[in-house]
Amino acid sequence: PASPAVRDTSGTTWVKQNLYYADGYVSGGIASAADHSLAYGNAVYSNTLGLGTWEPYYSWDKTYGGYMYAADDAWVGGWCRSTHHYDGEKWTHEGCFSSNDTYDIVTGMWGTGFRNLYASCDSGDILWYDGFWAWTPVNMGVSSDLWDIIGFAKDDIYTAGNWGNIFHFDGTSWEQFEDVPTIQSLNALWGSGPMDIFAVGDFGTILHYDGTSWHLMNSGTLEHLFGVWGADGSDVYAVGFNGTILHYDGISWQAEDSGTTQDLLGVWGVYDQDAGKQVVWAGGRGPLLLEKTIPIIGFNAVPSYGTAPLDTTFTNTTQLAYTSSTWDFGDGHTSTDSAPSHRYEKTGNYTVTLMMDSPSGQLELARPEYIQVEEPITGLTAWHDGPTLLGEPTTFN
Repeated sequence: PASPAVRDTSGTTWVKQNLYYADGYVSGGIASAADHSLAYGNAVYSNTLGLGTWEPYYSWDKTYGGYMYAADDAWVGGWCRSTHHYDGEKWTHEGCFSSNDTYDIVTGMWGTGFRNLYASCDSGDILWYDGFWAWTPVNMGVSSDLWDIIGFAKDDIYTAGNWGNIFHFDGTSWEQFEDVPTIQSLNALWGSGPMDIFAVGDFGTILHYDGTSWHLMNSGTLEHLFGVWGADGSDVYAVGFNGTILHYDGISWQAEDSGTTQDLLGVWGVYDQDAGKQVVWAGGRGPLLLEKTIPIIGFNAVPSYGTAPLDTTFTNTTQLAYTSSTWDFGDGHTSTDSAPSHRYEKTGNYTVTLMMDSPSGQLELARPEYIQVEEPITGLTAWHDGPTLLGEPTTFN
């Protein structure tokens, strides 16, 4: 995710969401935008319809791991090593790759795209999918369960599970970390990068990896923790049993009031600069889904890419208090209009910066290479006095 510039958590609370089904659970979720989030568990729910209720997209029994590469490329996995794919319009069951254990489940998923996807399993195996053929199992040589998997590149992947087991994939082989300072089950992973990784687990266990070694953190709780997610390394959430929600501000972990004693099983979120807000969701038994919306500095442009000359309109979506704003379009031009329009005459990728005066000081957000302007296609025309039929020639000039 993009590194947050400014956020204001004062006065923000966790709000219970309406779910279509009255029983079941939410074990986790994935999101690409504030208005495009999927929650999975005994069903996959979506907030994209804007009806005030999270509607079921797809229903099956027991899903635990998910991964979203883009709004039209999402995966979830469940029992019997079953995997399901969403292409932006519909869900497809991609197969059930069971081992000898009928209840072997997919517990986590991560990838670099449709043709390079990894899944952790409670059998201690890793599944790999190349986008063409069946999922290929990789035996990790351990008898303990693996509960989650994350990565930052195809040669930098991590998985964790029971007994404090943590493994790393360097693009060639999987190696187990030595001297991990816990024997507790590690149930979830999240990281902002390879030198900033968090692992949460049983009895309030939280580990942090700095790129060299794993260290225990003081969580302040003995509750089992099952989910972790962050916008960056100084804004991380962990959830667990009895409604436990913890927040890390870069210094220490602090408990937040969830308003429930139901067990929470997963947490996910999105830092949406287009919408000017960060949204965090926590799911659990019931089913239960909580949402927390945090105002941030943000803006968008329509269109953000095209051919030269490109006419673009900017919208300030910031939900923080401010008194004045200045735009730097990245091509030597600026504006103090609240919602300016600007023409990019030349090709290139342009970094746009929004600067605002506020009661708390100056706010600033730069979106690197946000505007992409390409050369127009010229010198090619086609002529035909009616619809072109298959096998019928067309003249190009």
